[in-house]
Amino acid sequence: MKSAASPCAAPDCYEILGVSSAASQEQIKGAFRRLALVWHPEHNGNDTAGAEHFKVIRRAYELLVNPGRGSRYDAAREFEGSPGAAPVHCREGPEDAAAAIASPPGYPQ
Repeated sequence: MKSAASPCAAPDCYEILGVSSAASQEQIKGAFRRLALVWHPEHNGNDTAGAEHFKVIRRAYELLVNPGRGSRYDAAREFEGSPGAAPVHCREGPEDAAAAIASPPGYPQ
């Protein structure tokens, strides 16, 4: 489990998309489409915070919609709660859970 006090605790990909960890691929795609209608840069003009937030949403979606990466993410989330395990969001490398995901200004909590 990630600690609220952890300096590198990034939002969970499922939380970003507003779906449960048991969501189907169709539910994940639907959630992404709904969020894209609100946050896509084409709908927000020059709002840089909105554009950054869309990048976060897109990264979460790309990670979860890919079956291989999504399963590794789920496995890493399970392992994260183990004693001595490093938080998933602090690891380096493109395949690690949410390495590039950060909460932009204005991110709805």
